[in-house]
Order: sequence, then structure tokens, then C-alpha cells
Amino acid sequence: MKRFLRNDTGEGTTLAGKLYLTPRQRSAILKWLLYSLSFLLILVLQDVIFSQVKLFGGTPCVTPMFILLVGLLEGPNRGGIFALCAGSFYAMSGVSMGSASLLLLTATVVLLGAVRMAYLRPGFWPLMACCVLGLFIHDGGVFLLGAFLKLTTLNRWGSFFVGWLLACLSAPAFYPLVKVIGRIGAETWKEE
Repeated sequence: MKRFLRNDTGEGTTLAGKLYLTPRQRSAILKWLLYSLSFLLILVLQDVIFSQVKLFGGTPCVTPMFILLVGLLEGPNRGGIFALCAGSFYAMSGVSMGSASLLLLTATVVLLGAVRMAYLRPGFWPLMACCVLGLFIHDGGVFLLGAFLKLTTLNRWGSFFVGWLLACLSAPAFYPLVKVIGRIGAETWKEE
């Protein structure tokens, strides 16, 4: 009887032998690892390249757009967890008002993800519309909180709008990468 209870394929003396993962679990680990590495790469590119770009006083901040794109593609449950984890790294990277940004990113992904799955069909344009709206909620909330705390003035709304518009232009560029990574494991909401 003991022989029937033992899993011969997963046992061994090494950690890899004792830690048996199914192919589906391996693909899920690979998917989230690739999402995480892509996020870290975009975070570095934001600090090194995009923070130097100024157009009409506005600077694009593309990291929240990537977090929103992944979170909305994965749905409110898994996407909310990703937004919470990635938003924590984003907040610790030294961004202004990191805790407010973390709260706004996580809440926006969960709420817009639920609305998207309940009322919108899967596809490129509904996803982009939700991302643009989510980025407006995030950036607008951070801007208004900064104005309330007297860290910025309301007459800088023009540079805020330009930065928001430039960040919105990054969503179609990130979409192919996020869609390819999202297909790994085949658990995302089917995008057209």
C-alpha cells in the first residue's frame, strides 16, 4: 500500500526532485516571472530615459500604465495582487506620494477590472479605454492630493495633462508584450 501512495516522479534527494510542479504550475510561475522582470525593466527605463523627456513641461510616467495594463488584462483578482506588489516596488522607488499611488493603482485595477469583465467585451479598444481612464484616475488623484498637501499648485495642470497624455501613448506599445506574456498558462480573459 505504501508503494501506491508514493509519487515516483516527484521524489528525490534534490530540491527539484522533492518540489514537483505540474506543467501548468511551471507555466504560471514563468508568466509571473516574466511580468515581474518586464515591470522591473520598465521601472529602470522610467528612471533612466523617460524621466529625462520633457514636453511642454510634462514628463511621461509609464510605469503606472504598465501596471494598469497587466492588472486589467489579468482581471480583478490576479491583477489586483499584481498591482499591489508592483505598486509597492513603484512606491519604494522614490516616486512622489508613493503610498497614495499604491492605493490608487490597486483600487483602480480591482474596480476597473471588475467593470471591464462584467460589462465590456474582451478586446484591444475596451482595454485601452480602461487603461486611459485608470491612468487618469491615478495621475489625477496623485495631482489633486499633491495640490491639497501644497506639494504642487493647481496652475500646473497643463504639465500634468501633457505627462498623462504622453503616458497614455505608451499603452499601445506595451500591449503586444503584455498580451504575449499573458498567453502563457492560458488563464487570462481571452483577448481578441
